[in-house]
Order: sequence, then C-alpha cells, then structure tokens
Amino acid sequence: MNQGVWVIDASSLIQAKKVVAAADQWRLFKQLENMVEEGRLFFPKQVTAELEQDRHIDTPEAWALAAGPKVTQAYDPENTFVQQVMAVAGDVVDPDAEKDPGDPYVLAQALELTNAGFEVCVVTEDVVDHLPLRISMVTACGQLNLRHCQLREFLERIEFNGPPRQA
Repeated sequence: MNQGVWVIDASSLIQAKKVVAAADQWRLFKQLENMVEEGRLFFPKQVTAELEQDRHIDTPEAWALAAGPKVTQAYDPENTFVQQVMAVAGDVVDPDAEKDPGDPYVLAQALELTNAGFEVCVVTEDVVDHLPLRISMVTACGQLNLRHCQLREFLERIEFNGPPRQA
C-alpha cells in the first residue's frame, strides 16, 4: 500500500477562508501546494472550475488555478470511475444543478487513486444530506467505501499550526 493521500473538494477550500486567519492563509495554501507537488494532495480540474464559477479571484481559486497543473494523477478522472460514482452514489449531484458539479469528480478521483494503491481520505465540508434532492459527500463516501474527514481534522492531521478561527 502506498502512502496516505488526500482528495480535497471545493467546499473545504472555501471553508479554509473561514477557519484560518487571513494572516495564516498564505502559509496554509503554500503548504497545500507543497503537498500537491509531493503527490500527497489531489483535486480534479472540476474543483478549479467550481471555484471559478463565483467570478471573483480569491485565495482558494487563485491557489487552485496555480496548483491544478501540478496534480500528478487523475486530475481528469477516468470516465469509468465517474460512471462508478454515478452508478453507486449518483444522488450526490443535485438534479437541478445548472453547472457541472465537482463532487462526482472528487469521488471518482478518490476511487482512481484507491485503485492505484493509495490510501485515500476525501476532505469535504458537505456533510448534510438534502433529501430528497441530493445526498452529501459524506454519505456518498460511505456508499463508495471511501474514508472522509472535514477540514479541521485535515488541518490537524497535516500538522498545520496556524491558529484556527471560530467559524
């Protein structure tokens, strides 16, 4: 088994602005960039696209635009893994969504990395099901047998020592 790796979704990158003091955000995103370069942190290109939809460049979007090309595996997950996500946990996508959501691609990337022998943990803030419309990423992770955690636990596990703010 290879090392443990992380797949992060847009909700966690956005949440970083709320839980990490502005003075520490640059250091956090630099640490995340180093993890991407080391092949320990991943996100699919659809996460960058999701962040870009807001149309205002901020720290998470700027970081994703710079770090995305450095993602070493499954930046564009293979279609077979996307199909597997949709077959098992397709309710993770809101049927009324107007844009292509990143969530199924985050899950597909996690499955592809797991298939390659990595021990994967999905980092997400999407923990509440919105039934009957959609299930959360956490529920989808359970259906796909993927480990998951929220941002605060991730920050502890990567030993980011910036003082977190209360959300």
